[in-house]
Amino acid sequence: MRAHISTLLLAVTSLDAAAQGTITSRVAQAPNGVVHLQYDGRAGVCGNGRDMVGYRNSYFARNMQSYGTWHDAKCVPGPLRVTLSVAGGQVTRVQTQVGGTWPDAEGRVTDLGTVQPRDASAYFFSLVPLLETQGGKDRLLLPAVLAEDAPIIAPLLALARDDARETNTRRDAMHWLGQLGDASVVAPLVGFAKSDTNDDDTGKSGRKSLATAALAALSMIEGDVGIPALIDLARSGSTVVRRDAVFWLGQTDDPRARATLHAVIENREEQEQVRSHAI
Repeated sequence: MRAHISTLLLAVTSLDAAAQGTITSRVAQAPNGVVHLQYDGRAGVCGNGRDMVGYRNSYFARNMQSYGTWHDAKCVPGPLRVTLSVAGGQVTRVQTQVGGTWPDAEGRVTDLGTVQPRDASAYFFSLVPLLETQGGKDRLLLPAVLAEDAPIIAPLLALARDDARETNTRRDAMHWLGQLGDASVVAPLVGFAKSDTNDDDTGKSGRKSLATAALAALSMIEGDVGIPALIDLARSGSTVVRRDAVFWLGQTDDPRARATLHAVIENREEQEQVRSHAI
């Protein structure tokens, strides 16, 4: 089962199957207990050596995650350290920390040492279909997307487009497209914002939809390259899309966004819920 799912995902994303398989085989051969591996993270990744991990405007701590401006003096750079819970050769849980010491573990510990970041990223992307339904907030995509110099746009797009994946997984993939993407991800995100069938004109749905995640991602892309598309959606999308687009425009400091919000507020023909979000 693992080999089939891993092969399918790697075929879609064109990941390095040979390198990924090395970690896969080593983990599969490990005895029941935990497996440790570490590797370099992207520039700007920090943590407190335990459960807190930060990158750009993303902040993850025990049982919570936040996106926006944050500050934590205890968030310091360090290598990514990942602890895998393993039973019968199968990974049952993934825990990611930055720096610090390895957490206390029950049972036998197998240490794989330092691995290549690209190899680790490919491996952790392959685990997504196996672990996404197990619940909890283990921050499943963190060890894949935060690996130094790993190619993550193609696998993230594959996850976001995969109807077989959990909605939360697809939303998280879009978030990281916003955090780590460039102008090349604008068109796909706009497509998600326009095509999500969970959105309607009542304003009662869509807050946790794929469209909302896509709009949020557009507001996060480095260099504000997603702002023009977000402005267009604020003017021409469905009521729900316009409402959420103006909300995310309001989270930026871009002068084009502020001008658009003023125009929406002054437009007496606009839906009240959209104008209220602009205000």
